[in-house]
Amino acid sequence: MAENKITTAVKCRDDLSFTWRNEGGRLINWNVPHDPRGKWDDGRRVGRQLFGEVESIAGLDELEAFRAISFAMNNPGWRPTGWGIEIGFTEALAAAAIIGLRVIRDGADRYDFEGEAKKELQAELAEANSKPSNVVQLRPAQ
Repeated sequence: MAENKITTAVKCRDDLSFTWRNEGGRLINWNVPHDPRGKWDDGRRVGRQLFGEVESIAGLDELEAFRAISFAMNNPGWRPTGWGIEIGFTEALAAAAIIGLRVIRDGADRYDFEGEAKKELQAELAEANSKPSNVVQLRPAQ
């Protein structure tokens, strides 16, 4: 039986209850069930809860949380008119953004997601280069 992702600890985008992997293993960043007979306010409440999962990730990995928000809202499955879920998610995001804007106004640095992504890539490359390789390196002929 599949594990219910919403009850497990959320540590990365794979753990979010609104993501899943397709047959090819690609992470789909926004996949929520829409009940056409559901109540709008119930959907809004669900959307706010889903944003709460992103807040959990942010405490562990801000870049992963940034990607969770950005990739979800740019996913073809994102429906801004869809049964309240997306509205609740964006309301929670907007409330968090207001807090962030207050902190920036008080002098805090803006989040440098491009710099964080670059650091992550450099760390991954350094790790890959530190592992033994079965690839024979060719030297130029002398």
